[in-house]
This record gives sequence, structure tokens and C-alpha cells, in this order.
Amino acid sequence: MTATSDHHIPNLHVEISDPTTTHASVWLQQDQGGTFHNVTLHTSQVRFLAEQLGLLAPSGPGADEHRARMFRMLDLIHEKASRLRDSLDEGAGHEVDAQAAAGLADFAAFMRADFASTPSGEVSA
Repeated sequence: MTATSDHHIPNLHVEISDPTTTHASVWLQQDQGGTFHNVTLHTSQVRFLAEQLGLLAPSGPGADEHRARMFRMLDLIHEKASRLRDSLDEGAGHEVDAQAAAGLADFAAFMRADFASTPSGEVSA
């Protein structure tokens, strides 16, 4: 016997089959004014959609490069934040602190924009 779980969203019925089986799937039935539309998705298709929507970290080709790029960017942010902390500790002066903070904020904004414009699973140059 295959275990399933049912979920109801207004006008949409979702049935998820036991994910431990080799034939795990998601069955969707949408009610559009009394007309029902059905679709069955394999779990790999659901995963693909979740990755494309940014709900899951990418997997498959390009995923390792994507993660490595993310860590390089995080390392740069850490380095810039450490330099800012050090300059604050040393009392380097308002102008130096402001420049360091602006550089850190600019780089964080660049990183955020870059990841927002990169579809899941792809690696931008």
C-alpha cells in the first residue's frame, strides 16, 4: 500500500505519493469553475521547479561552481567587514570608516543583484 498525503488549497487539490517509493509523484487537480484539470509531476520535475523559483539550492551541472562563487563573494564581504571593524577599533577616522562602510555596502548590493539576476542552476561570469 502506498502512503499519500492530501492537501487542499482553494480550487486546487494536491496529492503527494509516498516519496520513499521509486514512483513518487505529485498529483494536482485544479478546479476552474467546474472544469477540472489534472497533472501528475515526478518528484524530479517538482525539484526542478523549486530550483527555478529559488526555493531550493541548485543541484546538478553547475551547482558546485555556483556554490563556490557564492563562497568567494562571502569571503570578500567578510574581508571587507573585517577591515572596517579593524579601522573602527583603531579609530582611523570618520572619513576612512565611511569609505569602508560604503565599499562594503556597495559590494553587498552588487552580490545581491548578481544572484537575483542569475537563474538557479546557472553560473554567471
